[in-house]
Amino acid sequence: MKKKVVVATVQGKAYFLIANQLKNQAIPFISLVPGESVPAKISVVITTEREKQSLNHEKILVFHGEDDLEGLIDEVKKFLLGKEDFEKIVVGLDPG
Repeated sequence: MKKKVVVATVQGKAYFLIANQLKNQAIPFISLVPGESVPAKISVVITTEREKQSLNHEKILVFHGEDDLEGLIDEVKKFLLGKEDFEKIVVGLDPG
């Protein structure tokens, strides 16, 4: 998978939490300092509320804290799949 996610923050804790979660989910990403030019092929940018204004991209996801991290990564996955919402969710149970 090509890198289509950017993590753009200079806040240490936010970067650490986001980067670790992306690595755990095997989602490749590149790191930028807010204000740097975002490559054209990037699907989504993750940053903090304070640094959001210094980025120019059509899809920016804002990290609001550790409690928000799982939902944030789910949003990233949806965009990488080319989806904004899913029409149907199928849940299966394995009786074995």
